[in-house]
Amino acid sequence: MFGLGLLRAVVATEAAIAPGPLPAPRSGPLASEAAFPSLGEQHRLAASLFEEIKEAGGAMGVETLEQAYQKVLRECPQSELAPEAAFRLANLYFESWDPPRVDPCLATLKLLHERYPDSPWARGSVHRLLLVAHRAGDWAFLAGYYPQILRREARECPDRVGHMIEFAEVLERLGQPQEARRWLCRVLEESHEGPMADLAKTLLDHAAEGGAMPFPEPTPGEPMASGVVATHSPPSDPLNDETSP
Repeated sequence: MFGLGLLRAVVATEAAIAPGPLPAPRSGPLASEAAFPSLGEQHRLAASLFEEIKEAGGAMGVETLEQAYQKVLRECPQSELAPEAAFRLANLYFESWDPPRVDPCLATLKLLHERYPDSPWARGSVHRLLLVAHRAGDWAFLAGYYPQILRREARECPDRVGHMIEFAEVLERLGQPQEARRWLCRVLEESHEGPMADLAKTLLDHAAEGGAMPFPEPTPGEPMASGVVATHSPPSDPLNDETSP
């Protein structure tokens, strides 16, 4: 289901990473320091850590990479490199361990979207956030997050009807079958033909017969950028202006 692809990145302003209050974990490896260094010091420390990662290439172990990215998020949360550090740390958890470390990956993605919601790194990781939250079974989070996505997506957005079906599955899992069916009907209102319309019809037919709706299993979809070598290039393929919040 999630193989519909990344919700494409928006080229956003730097406002999301400017000095100001930052939502942050109160404990754990990503908890920010009580008093941050100056903004200039944060920029310098983050740039130094990223340069070490770049020079090491693939030779740096995943634990060392993990610690470097965590340090950026703890000590340099207002640095322009902090959103990228969160993005790459989440990617590291998902792609460099077998099986993926789902819980820390999800926590890092949530932090990215809470602290830096308008950064291109957050916009380019929406698909991964949805996939990981689905794997973690965090249905309550998804029930709150899908409406945010759907509010900002234009009807022409190619991922919109897929997200509506995914949201219907979340509602079904939360014991809200009538609301799930309502969203499937909205799929048919917005998309009269094609694979998503066919899937919505199939799911509604099963529901009408009193059976469980056979939602597809999520698939990994497109990979995020490499978590090993820092390139300072955010995810590409931006959304059109009309689909931004």
